[in-house]
Amino acid sequence: MSGTKLKYIILFTVFFAVTDAAVWHIGSSFPYVMRKGPLAYAQSPVLFPDTLSVASVWSPVYREFGIQEGMVYIGARGFDLSLKTQYHSLMSNHQLSFGFPILTETTLEAGLQLHYTLSALHGIETQHKGSCSGGLKITPHPDWGISLYSMHFLSFPRDSTEHLLEANSGCAFAYSLLPELKLSLVFQKRVLLPWQMFLGVQYKPWKVLACAIQFEIGEHQWEIELNICPGRWVVQAVVRHHPFLGFSQQYVIAYVY
Repeated sequence: MSGTKLKYIILFTVFFAVTDAAVWHIGSSFPYVMRKGPLAYAQSPVLFPDTLSVASVWSPVYREFGIQEGMVYIGARGFDLSLKTQYHSLMSNHQLSFGFPILTETTLEAGLQLHYTLSALHGIETQHKGSCSGGLKITPHPDWGISLYSMHFLSFPRDSTEHLLEANSGCAFAYSLLPELKLSLVFQKRVLLPWQMFLGVQYKPWKVLACAIQFEIGEHQWEIELNICPGRWVVQAVVRHHPFLGFSQQYVIAYVY
């Protein structure tokens, strides 16, 4: 079987499984719970920007499949709002999320996200779903912290979250080896999949430049992130590699008021 035929088999398997789970590329798989930036704020229920921020995200996902994803985001210290869209000629998914903090102590922070998701196989079926995500961040010392999160742990109507949303939970540990160097370890469990372990390094040598590398132990996926921050602008590029699907990218432009 040729590589092209195999890719299309995988693609159509994903399409006709969409009624079981809409899998997002933006803000999924690789956890951002112990990092900062637009992707982290949009994904984590407990992270919010210090001041008003707006961002636009685009990802061609895996180019051979013809899937495009995009996201717009606005957030501040007390809320965030994001809209994600995933599109292909055969299907589309859209998710609106609203997040807010419920605890803002110095060493203890917690937040919730409410989601509304619409998923459609064009001309065949459309599904609607509501869900709730939550997170907790404990920082007993400026040099280290722990974060717990559970995405889509509640869903409405009250059936299993596998029927449209990919539920996952995890625990993250972060330690600042140096002021500009942070190490992280994340354990994550996605529905119907085994536990995953991620190792990460974040390096910020200057105020205008930061980079991060994350590696997933089980499937040997890896991700490299580059952040450039000229003035109030943030330009972010992420390159991810999957051993079977190949390379994918995400591009972010954000403005901090």
